[in-house]
Amino acid sequence: MKRTSHSVRLFWAASILIASPCTFPQTPNELLAQRLLIWQRYAPVCLGSPSKWKDPPASVDPMCNDGDMNLFSGLLCAAGVEEGCRAVKAAFANSGPQAGRWYRSPRRRNDPSIDAAEAKGGVASFSPDMALGAQLYLATTRDTATAQAWLNWLNRHRPCLAGKEPTCNFPQDALVLIPNVRGWPRFCTDDAPSSGNVGRGCTMRPGDLADLAFTRYYLLSANQPSLSCTADLSSVGDLGDYFSQLVDVDKLVAGGLPRLLDISCGLAPELNRLSGLVNRPGYSQHLVAVEIFLYRKLGVKNPLIDQTAKLLSDKQPKNPFFRYLAEGPTDSVRDLVLAQCPSTDAEAAASPRSQWAWERDDAEQAWKKSSMWDCIFMAKLLYSGLESTK
Repeated sequence: MKRTSHSVRLFWAASILIASPCTFPQTPNELLAQRLLIWQRYAPVCLGSPSKWKDPPASVDPMCNDGDMNLFSGLLCAAGVEEGCRAVKAAFANSGPQAGRWYRSPRRRNDPSIDAAEAKGGVASFSPDMALGAQLYLATTRDTATAQAWLNWLNRHRPCLAGKEPTCNFPQDALVLIPNVRGWPRFCTDDAPSSGNVGRGCTMRPGDLADLAFTRYYLLSANQPSLSCTADLSSVGDLGDYFSQLVDVDKLVAGGLPRLLDISCGLAPELNRLSGLVNRPGYSQHLVAVEIFLYRKLGVKNPLIDQTAKLLSDKQPKNPFFRYLAEGPTDSVRDLVLAQCPSTDAEAAASPRSQWAWERDDAEQAWKKSSMWDCIFMAKLLYSGLESTK
């Protein structure tokens, strides 16, 4: 009888342990894995692609706040989220009259009128911010065919310096027309001026050129040995010489986008640092951080990049993305994510799901309106970083 009683007690003890997996305390990484499942259940999608909700909810497409999703989908892709890679790829036009260009989201590629309908002033179906998402996709997937097709489209669609589309012909004299006289490059073609908008949302800035030059070089130089990336900004004199080359119209017309990328390649770390010093907290600083993330995905090594990452983290210490760029997948980054992202199904369900929190000033506490995709992004970064240290 004593032996039987002892066996019964062991049986019931084992049954309690099996039925109660939370009997033992969870490690922080196990807790992160549990939370990730919650965030994935509540992350919004728009026609199958990552999205945010509109805040306040709109009567039309309340779940399709996808105007900036090419950037965020590119970030997700670079963190290892396959849905992000698919969304960026699906926003690229592979065929038809617009073949070679990118849109803000797959839905907007399929229906370009959405941008015009939602525009507050002027229309821009793409932007420098969205181009960073495209480059994160390219850096992650090494999709060189798409990269080359995009670069070709960007060069062909520079605005006319003289004449009109589609020829951009310049009359040198009564008998001679110089064809295809095009100027400064742009990411899209539909940013015409309108009330309260000067119409420059598509135009590339020097920093955009430097980023694109890095992407081109690190993706394509193996197959195009003529590409170089040796430019440097080490003095005010160098900066003056650089800008004088940028505005050399004759060489711009002759060389187009490839020439501008040639003279810009290598300048990105310094221009990025200048932006980190002067950009205000919020989305402007977030774009500086996204550039740093892009450089690292491309394999760029430069101490200025690390210095700028620390600068951003010091300015916004509650931003786990900035902290990750400065520290890597540390316990403090994980603890920030766990503290700020929803901890239960009820919290996730109650979120307006309208924000990518890491693009906002710490003071806004935008994580309280998390889209869930921002939390998924950080969890995936932490997991990939932990795997790389094994």
